[in-house]
Order: sequence, then C-alpha cells, then structure tokens
Amino acid sequence: MTCGGAAAGRSITAASVPVLIVFLGLTGWMYLARVVRGEFLSLKEREYVQSALALGVGGGRIIWRHLLPNVATPVIVATVLNVAYNMLAEAGLDYLGFGIPPNIPTWGNMLTAASEHMSDLPLLVITPGLALLLVIVSLHLLGDGLRDFLDPHQRQAVLPGPEPGVPPCNQRRFRASSLASFRSRCRTLYAR
Repeated sequence: MTCGGAAAGRSITAASVPVLIVFLGLTGWMYLARVVRGEFLSLKEREYVQSALALGVGGGRIIWRHLLPNVATPVIVATVLNVAYNMLAEAGLDYLGFGIPPNIPTWGNMLTAASEHMSDLPLLVITPGLALLLVIVSLHLLGDGLRDFLDPHQRQAVLPGPEPGVPPCNQRRFRASSLASFRSRCRTLYAR
C-alpha cells in the first residue's frame, strides 16, 4: 500500500536543505514580528517609558535601556515555540514530498518510507512519529518553563528555610512587593 501523495510529490520535486531553510525562514518570521510589535506597543504605554520621555531621554536610549530588555523574554519563548513549529512543518513537507531529498534521514522521510509498510510493520511509522511528538511537546514545555522563569511578574523572593512554628515573618515565600510590610512585621514581632 503506497501513499500516492508522497510518491507523486517525490517525482515532482525535492528541495535541498538550504532551499527548505529559506522557505521556512521566509514564512515563519511573521509570527515573531507580531509578538515583538505587540510587546513594543504595550511597553511604550508604560509609566517608566512615559517618564523617560518626559525627562527628555532620546528614543534610541529608551529602546535599548527600557524596551529591548523587556521584549527579550517573549522573543525567546516565541523562538523556542517557532523551532517546534518548523520541525513539524519540515516533517510534513518531507511526508508530502516537498522537503529534504529522500537520501537524507529526517523524521518526515522516515514516515514517508514507512508508509508503504504501515499495515505489516506499524512500528516503522510509530517510532519516528512518536519521536517527533516527544520533541515537539518537550519544546513546548521548555517554552512554557522559560516564560515562567523569565517573566518578572511571576517572580517571588525565597528566604532561607524556616522551621514549623517560626513567626510568620520568616515564611519561605513572599511577594517582593510586600517587602516593606514583611520588615515591619518582623520588627514588631521581635521588638516585644
């Protein structure tokens, strides 16, 4: 049992690796550009940017000192997720016959070659498909973890380990914004 689409696609054309990279690069940059533009538009309305403008700070300095460091986190996360998208797109193009030549081993080429033996040897299809699935899910989890780790709004300060029964001012986690109330509670508890 052959897959007609893959066999017909192989006879039409097979792209080289540089052509596929250029194709995925030209079609994949728009998502990242939308993320960067959206972040810049949201950040330029923030108070610290408006304050810098009111103080007469130049546009280039505002971009380099205030906007770019705050845009770096979403760009890193979007780039990791874009890698997963490009891997899936490459495997799909390979399966359809428009990807990398068949003599280069990729998961899409493995799926194409194994589609002829799907009924008698299903493990030939399951293995590269499962490997591709695991890598893509891992990249998505890495992107979520990076977003959680790098997002400054999610950060909490961690104090060295308190023991049970210790006054509430020595709790392990507290919001960084409540540092003043934390210090005042400690002063009042230990002043007694």
